[in-house]
Amino acid sequence: MASGTFIIITLNTNQLLKGIDRACLFAGKGKNNNVKLEIKDTKIKIYSQASEII
Repeated sequence: MASGTFIIITLNTNQLLKGIDRACLFAGKGKNNNVKLEIKDTKIKIYSQASEII
């Protein structure tokens, strides 16, 4: 994508927040347990990677 180009995304904010909440459950409380958002074409992927499983 060219520099200075932007895209407007329209989505259901309730579904987005629910997805982020679910990813936060798996992320835990550690320093490196981040929730990540990836946007490709028409898909949004919300994910986290826990460093340890209890």
